[in-house]
Order: sequence, then structure tokens, then C-alpha cells
Amino acid sequence: MYITWRKLSNRYYAYLVSSYWDKEKKAPRTTAVYLGRSLPTAQKNLEKYLYNLPPSQLSSRAKIDLLAKLGEKAPDEVVNMPTRDRAKESVVRHLTKLRARHSSRTDISLVLDRAIDRLSLY
Repeated sequence: MYITWRKLSNRYYAYLVSSYWDKEKKAPRTTAVYLGRSLPTAQKNLEKYLYNLPPSQLSSRAKIDLLAKLGEKAPDEVVNMPTRDRAKESVVRHLTKLRARHSSRTDISLVLDRAIDRLSLY
């Protein structure tokens, strides 16, 4: 097993690649598990994947080495990349739709404007 960062369309993506022997085709094969686009997301997904592996398949030392290699092999633009807060983005989109729906009511739209502004700060 090893970690690789592939560049597709000017963006980097982390993969965990493992090799195995295909008995039917009598040839080596590889499988790649997508880990994520940013380093924190890839670390979280790799930890989940390694946690679910049986201990007989991979030693704990090898798991620690894979986690270390993920950070070492990461490109510079991925290391400093901020993670997206999808839940917050969803709330801001919903509040924006509510503001558009209630644009005629100034009391409601003012409250929604403040909520959107405060969420956008964080």
C-alpha cells in the first residue's frame, strides 16, 4: 500500500493505492481508494479506512507510516488549502433564498441580512 497525489484538471487528489494478485486473470492488479482533495479531509478519510482494516491485513506501524507519508507527499498548494464547511454554506444558501422570498418585509429581511453577514465572517 502506498499514498499518491494525482493531478487532474489543475487540482490534486489523494489516493491510497494497493496491489493484489488476480487469480482468475493470473496478473497483478491495483485498486485505488479516493481519500480527498485537501490534506485534512484526506487524513480523516485515511484514518477511517485504516481503522476498518483487519489487524492481520496491515500492522499498526504500517498504518502510522501511511499517515505520515500522506503529509510528506502532499503538494504545497494542498497543505495550505482551507477545508469547506458544507453545512454552513447550505445554511447561507437557505437564508439567502428566504431573504429573496421575504424581500418586501423589511423586518424579516434585516434579520436575515444580519444572520448571513455573521455566518459569512466565520
